[in-house]
Amino acid sequence: TFTPNGDYAIILATYTSDDEGRIYVWDHSTETLSERATQRFSDGRYETIEYSSDGTQAKLLATKTASNGFLAYIWDFDLDLGRTNLSASATSARCEDLAWVRDSLDMNTVAITCGHNGVDLYHLGPNGDWIRHRSNAGNTSFISARPQGDYALAVTDTSHKLYHFRAGIWNTDFSSPFLPGSMNVEFSTDGRRALIFGGVDNNNRGQVYEYRHEFYTIDEIFPVFINNLNHQS
Repeated sequence: TFTPNGDYAIILATYTSDDEGRIYVWDHSTETLSERATQRFSDGRYETIEYSSDGTQAKLLATKTASNGFLAYIWDFDLDLGRTNLSASATSARCEDLAWVRDSLDMNTVAITCGHNGVDLYHLGPNGDWIRHRSNAGNTSFISARPQGDYALAVTDTSHKLYHFRAGIWNTDFSSPFLPGSMNVEFSTDGRRALIFGGVDNNNRGQVYEYRHEFYTIDEIFPVFINNLNHQS
């Protein structure tokens, strides 16, 4: 993840022999990579880091395995200070992604997707409390917020449905658009479009769909598959 000014990139890694999360910073001006050794995360892994749309805040997500599921951790993160202001919760599924979006009070919060070995969907309340979505949903690993912060889209990697989070509410209705093969989603920088994408189908086509802002039904989302994705000349 690049810092908002583009001067640095934050790289998250896992040292597999110890299952230890690590943070590296790439300095573009000096072309050097350095580890933040004091920020090592023992017996766990860093999952993602995301900046708010105005660039003033960053949230760092990490997970650990627990006896009855997982533990999820979210910190504020600063290049100079490192991790601060921890908020944590026990979860039934491993949390893998988060996105900045406004809640029902029109305040910045993060929506959190936990889709590994089950599903849990959350967003953070004003005091850092984890507010859980209680309706049925499939394994939902990845999420992307519109840069304007008004809502976010998430894709299930089991039922391949497209969900959305808006004004503090997760919509995982059975009528959510079904996009075969879809596994991830990313918004464009202007927020007008998003690409929903997944693996390769039986015809060697990369499965890609174009979503346009507020055109949410299956008839309004267009397949823009990539042909010959597995072709080698």
